[in-house]
Amino acid sequence: AVVSTQSTGANCKAVKALPRGSNSSTVYSVNHYYQLLYNYGILLLHTGQPNAAFNCLTEAASVYTRNPRLWLRIAECAIGVCREHREASPPAHSNTVKCIVGSGAYRKTILNTSFQQQTKRISADLVNAGPTPTLTYAVLCLSNSLDLLPPGSESVKCLPAAPVKDPSELRASVLCKLAYVWLELGDPLQAIKPAQSLIEQDTAPVHLRLLGCIYAAEANILMDKTYEATCCLSRDLVERIKHSSSTAHGELEGGEEDNSEITSTIILNSVALHCMKRDLNKAKRILVQHLSTLRDDEHPLQATMLLVYIELRQGNTENALSILKQQQCS
Repeated sequence: AVVSTQSTGANCKAVKALPRGSNSSTVYSVNHYYQLLYNYGILLLHTGQPNAAFNCLTEAASVYTRNPRLWLRIAECAIGVCREHREASPPAHSNTVKCIVGSGAYRKTILNTSFQQQTKRISADLVNAGPTPTLTYAVLCLSNSLDLLPPGSESVKCLPAAPVKDPSELRASVLCKLAYVWLELGDPLQAIKPAQSLIEQDTAPVHLRLLGCIYAAEANILMDKTYEATCCLSRDLVERIKHSSSTAHGELEGGEEDNSEITSTIILNSVALHCMKRDLNKAKRILVQHLSTLRDDEHPLQATMLLVYIELRQGNTENALSILKQQQCS
């Protein structure tokens, strides 16, 4: 922040030192205000200050309108602000539990059966949305970024930053965030399009394509398309993505640890999906096989809860209690 203030002050002094009546080209060559604003906005974004970064980058976008990476960064700011608001005010109750009836030995918990818990939160006048850090505005920014990217792999200018020689990774990032935002807005029909495009993009980083599988599956579940969701989480598709990405790039991007974590999430989502379809035997087989590849201290809580659910549904109460006791001791 100190360096930014000093740079801005030096820029103002340089502009004021120009003789009166200087032409616009001379002023432009000396005035680096918007470049400083752009750099400061990126700095704020990467230091966890999305709201301040949003203000800087939206002002810079008034000059660098054809920078697709800038529009992506503005969308990331909006997503970050919305995430901060959500973490600051968590929901008062879980959407999973509908109500609790009875008392004592007759107490029962009634669960929601509908997976579409949130209504669409996007207004009809999306095109007229102003520059505010909302998910609605993030959709506009991401759409701008996609429109500015060339269809092939040719270089794209990103003034005031260096040009992007291969826009495939940038396009993949935009598609990934667009799918996420549409899901957050409660519109799975719109989310499925960028998620599917991301999965089919062979030149995209593997971790982003795997996230595309998760988003596509979630969108299909929200539309009650369990078969399509199962296909998105299938082991064959995951292995094909890993193989095609490693063939195209020589090695898996995103870090082996990141890819393993995403793969584990896909497997657990697949188990949950088989539970929804009441195929408990297959769900248990996939889950047990996955847990056998992990150490005891690496078992995620979601996996333990899924195993407890399966045991209870199959009537194995003692096994479920034993798993919960082991979880408490660990």
